[in-house]
Amino acid sequence: MKASFGKVSRLPLGIPFTTTMVVLLWLIGLATGSLWSGPSGALLDKVGFGFDQALRGQWWTPFTSTFWSGGLAQYLGNTVLVAVLCGFAERHLSTVRTMSVFLITQVLGTTATAVIVIGSGADEWWSADLLSAVEVGPSAGAVGVAVAATSALSTVWRRRLRLILLLAVIMLALYVGSLIQLSQVFAALIGLALGMLTVRKSAEEPSPPSRGEARLLVALAVAASAVGPLVAAVSQTASGPLSVFQYLLVGSQPDPGFVDSTCADPGALVECRRLRAEVRMSGLGSALMSVVPVVLLLVLAEGLRRGRKFAWWATMALNLALVGLGSVLLTSYADEPSPRSTVD
Repeated sequence: MKASFGKVSRLPLGIPFTTTMVVLLWLIGLATGSLWSGPSGALLDKVGFGFDQALRGQWWTPFTSTFWSGGLAQYLGNTVLVAVLCGFAERHLSTVRTMSVFLITQVLGTTATAVIVIGSGADEWWSADLLSAVEVGPSAGAVGVAVAATSALSTVWRRRLRLILLLAVIMLALYVGSLIQLSQVFAALIGLALGMLTVRKSAEEPSPPSRGEARLLVALAVAASAVGPLVAAVSQTASGPLSVFQYLLVGSQPDPGFVDSTCADPGALVECRRLRAEVRMSGLGSALMSVVPVVLLLVLAEGLRRGRKFAWWATMALNLALVGLGSVLLTSYADEPSPRSTVD
C-alpha cells in the first residue's frame, strides 16, 4: 500500500506540463472570479475566441482562451480532459514535445474554426448563433496532443485510440456543433498530422487489422452513430447540422397557438422552423419509437463485436431504412410553406 501511495504521489512530478496546466486553469479562474460562471462579459470579449474576435484582428485569443473555462461544470470537465489526455501524451512523449503540440493544436484548431467556418458561411450548415459566439477552454489542445501521442503506441492501440478520439470529436461536432467541438475536430486532424511527422514510430511493422480487430472498429463506429442523437438531446445548446434529431427524443409538444403566433412573425423564421420540427417529431409515441433504433444499433454493435453475421446484415438493413426515412422527411418538406432555404 505504501508503494502504491508513493507512485500516486509522484505522478504529478512525472507529468509536469499537465500538472502546471491544471493548476494554472484553476488559479487564473479563481483570480479573475470565473470559476462559477466563466469570465465576465468584458473579459470574455478580450480573451475568448470567436468570429468577431477574428474579424477584429484579436490574434492572441486562440492562445489566451486556453486558460479559462465557461463555468464550474466546464472547469471540472476540462480538468478531467487535460489530466487524462495531456497526462497520457506526456507519458508517451517528452514534456517539451507535449507542450509544443498542445499549444500548436490549440492555437491552430481554434483559428481554423473561426476562419474556415466564417469563410464557408456558418448559417448554411451550423446555427447562425455561432457567428456571435465566444468560447474559452483548453479541450482542443488536449484532444490534439492525445491524437498525436497515439503515434507512439503499438499498431493495434494506435488504431483503436485514434478511432475512438476521432469518432468522439466528429460526433460532437455534427450533433452539438459549438465552436469548442469544431475546434476539437481541427485540433485532432492537426495532431494526427504532427504525430505522423514527428513522433518516432516503434519497430513494429504496421499490419492490417485482424478479423477480431476489424469487428471491434466497426462496432465502435456503429455505436457512435447510435449515441449521436442522444448527445444532441441532452445538450441544451446543440446547433450542429444533425442536431435536429434531438427532437426525436423530446416527449413534450409545443403549444399549437404558440407555434402559429411565432410563425406569423416574419422576423422569427428560424424559431418557426425549429418549432415546426418539434411538432412533427415530438410526442410520447415519437419519443418511444425513436429510442428503438438507438437501442437496436447499440445491440447490433455488440453483435458486430462478437462476429455475428446476423448483426452485420441487420445493421446494413437498419441504416438503409433510416436513410430512406430521412429521404422521405426531406422530400415531404417540399410541401411545407415558407421559410424555404438551403438550411431547410
